[in-house]
Amino acid sequence: MLTALLKPLAVTATLVFPLAAEAACAGRNLLLDRAPAYLAQLDARTDGVPFPRGRLFEVTRDGATSTVFGTMHLSDTEIAPIPDAVRARIAAAKTLLVEMTRDEQSAMMMGFVANPGLMIEPSGRRVSDMATEAQMAELDAIMVSYQFPRVVYDRMQPWLLGLTLSLPACLIGEDPDAILDARLEALAHAKSVPVTALDRAEEFVDLLTAPTYDEQLTAVLASLPMAAHAEDHLATAAALYRAGEIWKIWAFAELEAETLTDPGTIDPYLSFFEDILLTDRNRRWIDRMLPALAEGGAVVAVGALHLPGENGLLALLQAEGFEVRALSD
Repeated sequence: MLTALLKPLAVTATLVFPLAAEAACAGRNLLLDRAPAYLAQLDARTDGVPFPRGRLFEVTRDGATSTVFGTMHLSDTEIAPIPDAVRARIAAAKTLLVEMTRDEQSAMMMGFVANPGLMIEPSGRRVSDMATEAQMAELDAIMVSYQFPRVVYDRMQPWLLGLTLSLPACLIGEDPDAILDARLEALAHAKSVPVTALDRAEEFVDLLTAPTYDEQLTAVLASLPMAAHAEDHLATAAALYRAGEIWKIWAFAELEAETLTDPGTIDPYLSFFEDILLTDRNRRWIDRMLPALAEGGAVVAVGALHLPGENGLLALLQAEGFEVRALSD
């Protein structure tokens, strides 16, 4: 699965894998080396997309104004510090709405502990039952950096294996409290601002496990060529985030998938996961945030990839009658 697509799951990954990272992430921005034609494709895929740029927005309806901030779930020193404009708005907010609070994360982890079959295939099926010898050799080489021998990863549920591969090993074991989203929640608590989760733990687990075993594993194996470039993909996405080029994170992920994998195999799963992890969640979130937005004084802080696009939160809010105005963060 694509790194950018699964970026909203990074917080979950650091909770599921309590491992020590071997080294800091050392990826580089791949766009610095890309040809003009490649960069032109990124621009072309951005043209006409609703709200393709920007991380901080003001939404207003019937005189009630709130704030929407797009995050990236990292503890990177250039991303994790809370922008001054966001800090001021949270300090004055009536409520903060986030994807998943620390309490919800804990509830989800308790669910995994209570039902280990969600993470380890209980029927005895193995990744090696479907993977070719070449794919298993590739997995062996990749999983060394995650400290997972074959005897462990071979029994993993495919969604968990795919999530592992989508995040470079340098992220595993990072301090969850240092991630931008966690810092926002901590600031709200320090200012006595109520914090509400837009996701429910049980719903999130259902999203991860919705496809069948075969569907999940087919997607994971098809995306193996992406795993070798995970650190560079992360660095590129982070650079685009810092520049406010949010939709280009998605466009870049699509282009990389088309270049490194078999589009005929990966595209159906890419569309499927886009639907369940982005589009479907966005529509559910809109229903849950409307009461707070109708009152005004709310701050919504969710992964930035949820903001742009026809099915993004900003376009959905606009369809609900909100005026959307970009702010500088």
